[in-house]
Amino acid sequence: MREERTKIQTQTNSLYYSIYADIKKRILQGELKPGDQLPTEAELEKLYSASRAPVRQALTMLEQETFLLRCQGRGTFVCDRKKESHWLLQSGFSKDMERDFNQLSSKTLWIKMEKPDDDVREILMLDEDQQVIHIHRLRYFKDIPIFSMHNYVRDSLNIEAFKRAGDFFIISEVLERDFQITLYRAEEDIRAAAADDKMAEEMQIPVGFPLLSGKRVYYTENDRSVYMSLYHVRTDYWSHKTTYYANNQ
Repeated sequence: MREERTKIQTQTNSLYYSIYADIKKRILQGELKPGDQLPTEAELEKLYSASRAPVRQALTMLEQETFLLRCQGRGTFVCDRKKESHWLLQSGFSKDMERDFNQLSSKTLWIKMEKPDDDVREILMLDEDQQVIHIHRLRYFKDIPIFSMHNYVRDSLNIEAFKRAGDFFIISEVLERDFQITLYRAEEDIRAAAADDKMAEEMQIPVGFPLLSGKRVYYTENDRSVYMSLYHVRTDYWSHKTTYYANNQ
């Protein structure tokens, strides 16, 4: 009986992934364009000869990756993915992100509550007894992990919302959708780093591999810090580039 349940579960997982992969492929190839409306869930069930569960699972995953926008009472629409992810495209990695954007994906490794260190507490202006929501994620180029991210969010926000979001592509989308928090500006500090044992295993690189280490803090319009991100980037794929303009005023 246990083997039969495992077999059924594997078939269901494979079906949901094939639906996910097919819709994603059609979006990436331009067959489905930003603004296009997808068939209803019932129509997708018939199209893919599937039950509701794998169809919904596939749509949820595509929504988390900002390929789709699901509007209650209106339907499911293809997103302008770059427009939805404008915060990603305003960093020193924007040129590489623009080039590789449709090959990027994210995976949430874990989410937990913890006591922050002094740096995080000071930046988020927390009291001594306050905790933070610590979210650890990887961003992939194709199947290669090139970004390792540790996000620290105020404990006043509901941790369950981030858990429900699964492998979300960009945290600003969760903040805006679930908490009506709009980010206004960000500050970033970039330094050189070398991969330790844990980072080497996580990012599939040798110990001591050269990385860029970044700290980015996001603020609302009233200058209140919302969350900070500590990240490491593989330098063999992406580099930090900045464009300067002459001041003609």
